[in-house]
Amino acid sequence: SGYRTNTGQLSVTTDPRTANIIKEVNDKLNTGVKNVELTLIQTQIMQSVPKQYFEEARRVAKLTGAEVSVHGPLVEPSGISQRGYSEEERQAVERNIVDALTRVQPLNPDGNVVVTFHSALSIPPPTIVKERDEKTGEMKEVIKSQVIVERETGRPVEYLKAEEKYYPGEGKKKVDIQEQISEYNKTMWNHKITELIFYKNRADNILDQSFANIKTVFKDLEEGKAKFENLTAGQKTVYGEAVDAQQYLERADREIKSLFNSAYKLGTTEDKKKLTEFSDNFNKEIPKDKYDLKKKSDALQQLLVSLRTLSPKLFDTLDSFALEKTAKTFGNSAFEAYKQFGSKTPIISIENPPADQSAFSRADDLRKVIEKAREDFVEKAVK
Repeated sequence: SGYRTNTGQLSVTTDPRTANIIKEVNDKLNTGVKNVELTLIQTQIMQSVPKQYFEEARRVAKLTGAEVSVHGPLVEPSGISQRGYSEEERQAVERNIVDALTRVQPLNPDGNVVVTFHSALSIPPPTIVKERDEKTGEMKEVIKSQVIVERETGRPVEYLKAEEKYYPGEGKKKVDIQEQISEYNKTMWNHKITELIFYKNRADNILDQSFANIKTVFKDLEEGKAKFENLTAGQKTVYGEAVDAQQYLERADREIKSLFNSAYKLGTTEDKKKLTEFSDNFNKEIPKDKYDLKKKSDALQQLLVSLRTLSPKLFDTLDSFALEKTAKTFGNSAFEAYKQFGSKTPIISIENPPADQSAFSRADDLRKVIEKAREDFVEKAVK
């Protein structure tokens, strides 16, 4: 066809198996190309490259008018692996990225060397298919199935599928993933509340039957003012039951606090406002006398009734959870590097994996990761 491409317009990558980047850069530039990417995708090789090699690579590139970029280590930025989510692993990846940015900065100490990392490596993407819209007749993409995780731990708990369901009084109904997640959150929250009410009711049954007959003695025994051996046989029996009731209430109290904490950490601004109000009311109702088990039970009952009015998002899709953690890793890494180098900080370039092979392979998903990472960076920068 007679079409010719200028060699200088081409870009080439170095051999990922070697730390001798000086030889690699020289060999590539001798072919006439002007853009070379150092393929340092293995952490061990990246860390074995001496600082002087990066400085020499910069000098050679400057002499030839070439540009040198970097492909950083292949790491999973979300902290999610086949074993599940680990905050320790996420933080380790974050340190790995910061280390990579610090090591390659001498490639362009007066500018901003571009360093590429993958948005994800091993996170299963949702199953997406094309279906014809019943109303418009047009083809559209629909999420057919997704892994659901516990937001606080990242633990996978369910695999949901978009499907037709049959409900009494409603008949056949198409239920998408988001509707199922909403229902799953409501169901699991109510289940947790019901479980706690069960323990509290066990305590109430005991207290209603006999606690009034031994309330004063119970307090004296707990404070060491009376001795168990001095009780009558009937009092000993009632005291044992009161101790059981106390343990049920203590268990309910511990688990309510844990549930309250989860709701506050993961809840919306409106949820947190309500939870603060519930906490204030609980403080007013809880008896000053810790041995007044009946009043303590009543206070716990009121708190549980209030908590039941909420439906915090304790569970979400795997990709939503991964997006939050991935953005945190990139945002934090960028900020830590910025603290060292300011306006001369290397640029983090986030590359998507091949389509549908992992999460964040699509343009819209990748955009969300980048935007959230920027938000996290700004949030840390303005503190």
